Amino acid sequence: MNIRTLNKHMLLTTMVAAGVILTAACSGGAPEAVEISVNVMGEAMDPGTIRVKQNDMVTLKIDAEESGEFHLHGYDIEQDIDEDEVAHFYFVADATGRYRITFHPSSEAEDEMKDKKGDHGHDVKEEGNGHGEIFMSEVLETGDSYSFLVADNFENQTIPFHSHLHSEVSGSITISHDAPESESVTIQIKGLLAHPNEVSVRPGTNIIWTNEDVVSHMMISGLHTDAEQDHDEEKDDHDEHAEHADGEEIDLGFLEVRPR
Repeated sequence: MNIRTLNKHMLLTTMVAAGVILTAACSGGAPEAVEISVNVMGEAMDPGTIRVKQNDMVTLKIDAEESGEFHLHGYDIEQDIDEDEVAHFYFVADATGRYRITFHPSSEAEDEMKDKKGDHGHDVKEEGNGHGEIFMSEVLETGDSYSFLVADNFENQTIPFHSHLHSEVSGSITISHDAPESESVTIQIKGLLAHPNEVSVRPGTNIIWTNEDVVSHMMISGLHTDAEQDHDEEKDDHDEHAEHADGEEIDLGFLEVRPR
């Protein structure tokens, strides 16, 4: 083989290799429609960790041995599951991270507790401080803002808030006529923290959250589900079975959404 033929052969080989690399790179960039079969058995699910990529259109085909409520935290999606049929649980995996999956089994005890408590297990007398009862933003990308106008009827109350996608971002708003007078108060989200994380305002003040973080956030009133569970466990950690009887969540596993 002469030099000219060898050079042509090497050039052709390089072009083919580049094409393969380009094709592989492009093939991983588009969101996919993903179907995953999930079996819920007692206090566990198979697979224990569901793994998808960001922006995948996911359908979980859930087969549970008992009826209840399947709950994907972070995305805050819930669906009733019937033991006699496979449920199709659909969502778009637009937020990356690792999220808890829990299950609320149906029972007579749980139904009795629902008569006494709100949808998320709070006492009725704690109206307004429940999960998302007062406000809930859309998903805030970097640079986005969300505002909430404090109404007069919230005077003398303290409203906790958190990022539904990152539980470490949390804080509280205290409403009082003794607070400094201001038309608006800005809370910056950066470094997975709220700055400031505690504010005192008067009724009629506009609270503005701005996302200056590198990750997405969704601002929502109330305690994060993890904080609620920790609080309940402090009261009931001596009796795990009592927790289930009171309608507590059963941890099944996790969803992992990886960047593309």
